[in-house]
Amino acid sequence: MRSVTTINERGYKPFNPSDRFAVANVFAPDGWWNDPAYSSWNNTPMSEKFCDTGYTESRGRNIQASNSMLDFMHKQNNAAGIKFCESVGRLICNRPWIDRFGKYRGPDTGTATDDPANADKFMNAEPIIYPVNVYKIIDESPTHYRIDAFVHDDTNWNGLDPKIHNWVNEPWLFPKMCAENKARNIQNVMGGVDAFWLTLSQRSGAWVMKHLLVFPPDPQQYVVEGSRGVGYRLHGANWIMGLENGRQVYVRRVTKAEGVREYYGWHINARSVVPPAWFQ
Repeated sequence: MRSVTTINERGYKPFNPSDRFAVANVFAPDGWWNDPAYSSWNNTPMSEKFCDTGYTESRGRNIQASNSMLDFMHKQNNAAGIKFCESVGRLICNRPWIDRFGKYRGPDTGTATDDPANADKFMNAEPIIYPVNVYKIIDESPTHYRIDAFVHDDTNWNGLDPKIHNWVNEPWLFPKMCAENKARNIQNVMGGVDAFWLTLSQRSGAWVMKHLLVFPPDPQQYVVEGSRGVGYRLHGANWIMGLENGRQVYVRRVTKAEGVREYYGWHINARSVVPPAWFQ
């Protein structure tokens, strides 16, 4: 186990003690592989619905993916990730659609209907969250948490810098697609594809039922080398605790090669995405 847990790099990002993060620690349905449609699959992609408001269990309305949104998504992914995100019947879009070049996009799995005559004139993204990603809590009702999200038709996608706005810096806004195998282990989708999407909402917000999210331990219960924890920030799959003396320490580090490592007795009862091989 690596012992370096203090952040030493110069110019590291500050943290906001009031930020609240939680993990969508949802498991795939029991025995999903017994469904004839999935019996030949080694793993199943993971998703869970969210709502437009904080007082209903109904799934929210589909979200139109504009050309500028798709252009920005392309900047977040390699070719394999783009192909997955734009596929029909995988995770994000379950309705056939016509792309900007007039090409019909139909299903390549048994989970969607192949219907060229009734294809949408744009990509319809499903209003869902993606286990086991992290989400930032910005409001709550008695039954739901509201998560930070891009309001799809209020966002200037052309004005966002992909070097700043990405999974590494803002993982709660750029969820990484995950799958679960029969042993309940988290894997990349499609046997190894790193695919990133967007946390999207209508103007009324993205509301998640409270039982779907798991929170980290209260940082104030930890004293590291004489200094108490005061908050968290995130760096890709890594969790970083800020201390009252201004220092920052890793409490969870995750790499593709080594998996999850936790430090200082800190532990969150939630799994992690599989980082890309290039992530440090």
